[in-house]
Amino acid sequence: MTRDASRPLRHTQTRHAGAPAWLAITGALQLLVTLASPAVEAAVSELNCSLAAQAQDAAVTLTWQLLEGDGNFTRISHSSEALPAVSAAASDRLLVLGGIEYESAQPVVASPVLVFNVASNSFFSPQDQILSSVSTAYQATSVDAVFVSPASRVEHASFVHPDGAVFLFGGQSREFLNDTWRGCLDGSSTNVVWDQLVTATDAATIAATPVPRVGHSFTKVFENSSVIGALVFGGLSEDYVELGDLRLALIAKTSASARACSDRGPKLVWRVLQTTPLTDSGPVPQARAYHCAMTTSKLFTASKLACLVVYGGKSVQDNVIFDELWRLCPSTSSSFLSLPVERQSHTWELLSAIGTTPGARYGASMTFVDEGKVALAGGSYTFPNDFLNDVWELNVNATQWVRLSFTTDFSPPRRGHTLSFFSTSKRLFLFGGRDRYSVVQKRMEATDYDAPFCTIGFKITFCSATATYVCIPCPSGSYLESGTRNCLSAPVSGAMNSSASPTPAVLYFPASPLQVVNASVSSTAAAIEIQIARAGDLTSRLQATVAWGSSNFSSSSSLWHVSLDFAPGEEQKSISLPMAELSPRRGCRFFSLALEDLPGANPSVVSSDSDSEISVYLDDLNGVSGGNVGRSVTSVYTRQETGEALAVVALDRLVPTQVTLTSSSTVKDANLGAALRDQPLNLLVVIDPSASVAATVVAQLPAIVAELQSVYLSPSRGVRMGLMSGSSNGSAVFYHDLADFFDAARAFVGLNSSALEEAPLTWQWVADGLLGSSDAASWPSRDRRHLLVVGAEGLTANANTSTPSRLTDVLRGQNVFAFALSRTQTVFSNANDVMKGIQYGNATAAIPSLIRQAFQQWDAEMPPQVNVLADPVGLVASAQVWGFSAGPSSFPIIGVKLGSFPTPAQLKTVTSTAVVVGVPGMIQLSINVQEPGPACFPLMSPPSIDPLPLSGWADAWHLSTISEISRLWKSIAAPSTLEMALFQDASLLRTSTSTILSISDSNSMNLSLTRTFPGSYFAAGLSLVTRGYWRSAPSNAGAESATCSIQTHLTGVNASLKDTNTVSFPPHVVPGEWTYGFLQSIIPWELSNLAVTLVCNTSSPGVSVEWAALGLLPDPAFACTCPRGFYHDALAGASLSDGTCVRCAAGSYCAAGIKRQCPDGTFSFGKAASCESCRDGWICTDGLARLCEPGTYSTLSFTCGVCPSGYACRNGKKTMCPAGTFSLEQASDCQSCPPGTISRSDGCVH
Repeated sequence: MTRDASRPLRHTQTRHAGAPAWLAITGALQLLVTLASPAVEAAVSELNCSLAAQAQDAAVTLTWQLLEGDGNFTRISHSSEALPAVSAAASDRLLVLGGIEYESAQPVVASPVLVFNVASNSFFSPQDQILSSVSTAYQATSVDAVFVSPASRVEHASFVHPDGAVFLFGGQSREFLNDTWRGCLDGSSTNVVWDQLVTATDAATIAATPVPRVGHSFTKVFENSSVIGALVFGGLSEDYVELGDLRLALIAKTSASARACSDRGPKLVWRVLQTTPLTDSGPVPQARAYHCAMTTSKLFTASKLACLVVYGGKSVQDNVIFDELWRLCPSTSSSFLSLPVERQSHTWELLSAIGTTPGARYGASMTFVDEGKVALAGGSYTFPNDFLNDVWELNVNATQWVRLSFTTDFSPPRRGHTLSFFSTSKRLFLFGGRDRYSVVQKRMEATDYDAPFCTIGFKITFCSATATYVCIPCPSGSYLESGTRNCLSAPVSGAMNSSASPTPAVLYFPASPLQVVNASVSSTAAAIEIQIARAGDLTSRLQATVAWGSSNFSSSSSLWHVSLDFAPGEEQKSISLPMAELSPRRGCRFFSLALEDLPGANPSVVSSDSDSEISVYLDDLNGVSGGNVGRSVTSVYTRQETGEALAVVALDRLVPTQVTLTSSSTVKDANLGAALRDQPLNLLVVIDPSASVAATVVAQLPAIVAELQSVYLSPSRGVRMGLMSGSSNGSAVFYHDLADFFDAARAFVGLNSSALEEAPLTWQWVADGLLGSSDAASWPSRDRRHLLVVGAEGLTANANTSTPSRLTDVLRGQNVFAFALSRTQTVFSNANDVMKGIQYGNATAAIPSLIRQAFQQWDAEMPPQVNVLADPVGLVASAQVWGFSAGPSSFPIIGVKLGSFPTPAQLKTVTSTAVVVGVPGMIQLSINVQEPGPACFPLMSPPSIDPLPLSGWADAWHLSTISEISRLWKSIAAPSTLEMALFQDASLLRTSTSTILSISDSNSMNLSLTRTFPGSYFAAGLSLVTRGYWRSAPSNAGAESATCSIQTHLTGVNASLKDTNTVSFPPHVVPGEWTYGFLQSIIPWELSNLAVTLVCNTSSPGVSVEWAALGLLPDPAFACTCPRGFYHDALAGASLSDGTCVRCAAGSYCAAGIKRQCPDGTFSFGKAASCESCRDGWICTDGLARLCEPGTYSTLSFTCGVCPSGYACRNGKKTMCPAGTFSLEQASDCQSCPPGTISRSDGCVH
């Protein structure tokens, strides 16, 4: 919550500085004034500055020198660090990390680390290496060469340690990041070794770890013999909201130097840095991003943080670009020096700069140049000054900006660049960035550094009359405070008082920081009760007042004050505020209160912490308050493993809600982004064997699939093909192997062509086939469902064909879009939202490309209709497509108008309030309708569902379908007699419903279902819990009963190792009531597989048994030992209670304390809770990612293929040579045709 400037702030004790050594300073200044130029006399001031002496170096004009280097490198939003030469024989080097490359407009992948050698004016591209693990099993010298460097990111922040180790935090690669890395560059600039810092798992660190962000600062502020401290400030979150928090990183050093990258996984602890304004009513910085931050000194102490200055930045939320100069410093009180730095008091001060300032800007760059001085260059404001090219020096203590003079300013003006300073050579280096029109093409610019300055005892001032910097002395009888522009009167004698004694007792608000009050129309409360409590000594009398702060009530007790008088021994009081004095009471209203000392109180009796203030919220419980008409909200839907997309919407209690739903573009787990081309495509083919084109289409099926695969490139999923076959009754089958699909299609058409000549395919047969197969049993996923119908000419003989309503209802109900192949143009007037014709005329050879074009055209068109597939409460008033989430050929933006949240009486009649809508052929979207919470606080989005077992206490049937259960759970009974059903039931849990699986067999009293899991899911030594509930169905007759158990069958990698465990249930069960079973066991050895079997014996055939809350889960004590990204090696002898966790190595992922290897086609860089899909151009095997060498490209079989003639292969990607160029085999670039030769087409080889 942004602090209101008028709001009373919490009390802070007045602290007095020690007396200055004014006698020595006065004598020195008198001597300096005597030695000064005669033109500079005591009468000289800012008003008559033309009489003052010119500042030293005021006439110096600097020149930027362009350094072309030996490489063509461009970077935007990178970071750079100056590495001074370590010996006379060595050279200064500039280390450039990450950024956006010009060619791809993406985070740079090839050569993400650049080293500019100043002496040789040349760039080096060191090889990235990453330390794989912090496990003691690895040797200190063990590194893995990887393709994707930790430096492959943008808008991050970094700092360099004096011994050359660079520390990197945050930024964006594929997603926003909050990881911390250390990199060490060798002396030859050949290798840079990276190691990720290992974050501690204590509660304080977990709470203080910064959220992923970009555009922040990461500045070293502290160092002692064992710890390096750095501050993360500001930035932009994943929700594109500016941040204003301060997080302190404490990086452990195993020795006096942090350079040794072999110390494996430096430990990292995070703490929240508590700050206060300079005065009780003073301001603090607003949240911001793209600012500059730098310490004012490099002389770090072991007892407190160095002061930090922050300049500029911007806030899109507040629509402001800042020109403020802030300074954050630790308290000068000696009482804090004995505390750890993270517990010391730190104060924000808004500095008032004197004279001309750089003005508001963001995206600038700042560098330290001398004690108390920093330099600032470039940045952006607003047009026409949206790109700047000036350079300034700031004397921090004097709050004096000095603009440096150049023959010409650097060109072009820019932002997103870096400015670095070498203290050894006194030179500034400017690199990269972008201007108004493009990426800056000039490589590197450098200049010698000089700035105007004055002799000690004189104030530097820009004199407008002479247009130069001059030196002004202090008036007679005063002296210049060291490092400032303040002229202080010399005291006569004596010293200032010392700090007050510690406070024996303080008052505070126990409910701080906020208290929520029910202000609904049904509330009968007449007043708001607020508690105040005492902490500390009980023997004293404490007096204070409670003052009114900020409020958004139009009518309130703005002058309301309450006096407090705590008698000795009194620990708590309450005060009352009549609610009748507050209006209006609709929506979310608040006011704030603050405890204040009585005038002249010493010591203070008010807490100096944040609990001296409280915000009181009055909530009318009307959701987020849509008023009398309605409200509008937006939400993001995310694709799940089933193909269904999920969104969460909180409704209002009283009025309708217009919901705008947009696809998430984040690629994570089952969510493959917003583009339709990246989604698995499910195509069910229906062929009439009697059609004249049937044999041709069957022969062309491989070509049709190839055409579709050229567009729909979803990794490891691609195009999934199914066939509807059968004679009187059609059935749909999808094939995992395309070869099986092609064979089945050839066999079906070949066997039935003669039999069906007199009974051609009909629309009714297609509808019956879809219904007979059932929605759940046939389709691999719930999105991207398409049907291709190849019928006889009579099926689509008319230009305007009307299909049976039964077929259109089935297509809409199953969310399927159909294409009908026909010789003539066909329009389906009554079903244009679910059917479209593909005309091939006489060009049968063009059918594959025509089908591909039809798919692409449909993806790019605005869907005409949204179908409501489920609405148990009747919430949907309307639904339509409003646009595309990421441009044409992406998931649609869906607008759904929903009524108010159901009443308790309505909720009793349904088991679920979820609304399901669908756009045929594109998306099936389930909207989780939630009860509105308090208006003041938005509901948190539910955590994403991990489809793997052993990830948490989620039951096995959650979000499942019968088709998925049939595929994963096998029965020994004949499939035709075993019946299964899924439904929701509230009988197991009081507060929510559970998903129930019902099984029965009309021919058998023995029921069993078995699912086999890969052994890689279960680490040896894992403490495993198997649990579940079962009951005989309540609908069974009273005499019918069942007994059930769960069995786990373990098979080791050594096939001779086998074991079976049985989860026993109570022997006496009551029919219709739930029975619970539980078993805890240890995985004794490395497994090949683990099978779970549900076994039931019923009293007679046909008895239904119901299972719920089935879990195969790690023991909570085991699972909660380590955070995600770490695992517990139980067989290594570590105790479950010792808190020891091992960082997940590269190539693995770790959750619930278990380490698993990433499968082929995925990768991880360590400390991962899940594996990422292999990116375009990469090869991912054994969980590791690498790039193919130039002249080769990545193949679907995870190997590097030799680049064929006519193509160029670079960064793992194969590109056809354009006309006018050619290439030979294994070429990385296309070459221009030699004189006398031509190349009229793409892909020429000679």
